[in-house]
Amino acid sequence: MSTAPTLPSPEKIKAYADELPEIYRLVLSALHAADPDRRYGEGVVPTLLWQQLAGVRSEYVRREYLRALEELEGKGFLYDDDENGLWGVTPLGEELLAAVTGKRAKNVVVPPLPKLNW
Repeated sequence: MSTAPTLPSPEKIKAYADELPEIYRLVLSALHAADPDRRYGEGVVPTLLWQQLAGVRSEYVRREYLRALEELEGKGFLYDDDENGLWGVTPLGEELLAAVTGKRAKNVVVPPLPKLNW
């Protein structure tokens, strides 16, 4: 039986977020801004992410942002969801996003259907 990895404490995530170089903060902030209503565990459409990054005044170019995304993927914060054409966010990535942006993705909440009355 496989269990999900234990996430670091919020204090450790915050300390890690505080050490992030600027390019990672920019990428994570752009991930949030690309879809501020994104739900927990949902991915981000790359086109929206690139539009956000294009509007950021920085010294970085697209290839460097892509490399930063690959680094985040390699450390288990993101995953490339080729099947759906998205950059997916892992539970660990959700915690890092929250630490960097100060905003948490909302949980997916769907009320149950009413009891059948026939």
